[in-house]
Amino acid sequence: MLADRLKWDVTVRDNWEIDDLDGLDPLYVLSVERGQLFGSLRFLPTTGPTLLSAALATHLGLNIKIQSPHIWECSRFVVAPRQCTQRTSLRVCNVTADLMMAGCLLAQTAGIRQITGVFDKSMLQIYRRAGWVPDVIADATTSTRTIAVGIWDVNADVLACMIHRHGFTPAFEVDPVLNDGAHDGQQQRGSLLSRQGFYSVK
Repeated sequence: MLADRLKWDVTVRDNWEIDDLDGLDPLYVLSVERGQLFGSLRFLPTTGPTLLSAALATHLGLNIKIQSPHIWECSRFVVAPRQCTQRTSLRVCNVTADLMMAGCLLAQTAGIRQITGVFDKSMLQIYRRAGWVPDVIADATTSTRTIAVGIWDVNADVLACMIHRHGFTPAFEVDPVLNDGAHDGQQQRGSLLSRQGFYSVK
């Protein structure tokens, strides 16, 4: 999706878009219904390597350092275009709204206070309609697009605003089967169930 649709310079192996950060056991939220992938997003703690720290300084000349146990980085936020046939009354794809609410709920439940991310600046209009707008702290223009760095606050008011705007609430359940065998200090594995279907948390 990133390589074909957005023409980003990402590695594709056997039809999988991956990078070095995927080897760090990130937390993936997947929107899946009846075995079909609708969209996804990826979380990484900013206390370790992130897209922001690993790539931006090299490719965009942005000297930004964000490190905190209370801040996650979100990347790989993608929705399959063919799955955007249903939209909310605010002209936001249902899968987009669902992923944003589920991501906010998951971060809030984990005690995360803020989320940072790198995004195409044209996405700002979608974030505004969705009801979760980042503070843009930096941007840089390439030959084809403007890339921005944003900070999203995570709190109950933000989640309540999105729920009110879109008219549905994402459910949050942890699957005990997927959590079986987890150890202290390791990333908890589980699942999110929402209106859209099944969110698998790696």
